[in-house]
Amino acid sequence: MKMYLLRHGETEEAKKNVILGHLPGTLTQDGKRYAYRAGELINHLPVPPDIIIASGLKRAKDTAEIIGQVTKITVKFDALLKERKGGDIEGMSDDQIDWEKYESETQEYRKHKNGESFVEVRERVDDFLKKIPKDSKQTIAIVSHSVVIAMIISSVLGWGYEKSLDFKFDDSVILLDTKRKEIALVPLIE
Repeated sequence: MKMYLLRHGETEEAKKNVILGHLPGTLTQDGKRYAYRAGELINHLPVPPDIIIASGLKRAKDTAEIIGQVTKITVKFDALLKERKGGDIEGMSDDQIDWEKYESETQEYRKHKNGESFVEVRERVDDFLKKIPKDSKQTIAIVSHSVVIAMIISSVLGWGYEKSLDFKFDDSVILLDTKRKEIALVPLIE
């Protein structure tokens, strides 16, 4: 199976360094343009996706719906693809958070009070991937969030947490071949 992984477009909150987690988020005009360009890029890929599956959080939902309009591909939503829960820090800006305390924990188990660790997100992603038959011939576009995308890559390619979380894919569509265990980036160019 092939997957196209896309992060949602830029949000107003991200421009202010606000942590969203499970909060909805509002796409900026640049975020909407990104979604449109992603749709155009998908229209030109040799193998278009059969379906788009997205996080139901507003920022990812809005991105996926724009891509769906451009590509004329059906969009479905799955709660397992929502972003890592930030817990008590959701809605706070970076400078309001005690990062030293947070970073004192081993990376994969780091979480804020009432939030999710990377291990917990990976378990959720594994549950999502189990719903897709291993022998599926479908090509799926997934519109989600950075941590979820990193955990999909970790699960499919067997990468460790640090390598997956450090993987840079901004303004790109990630092409992930689950059978061959290959990954490639296709940049979105204006």
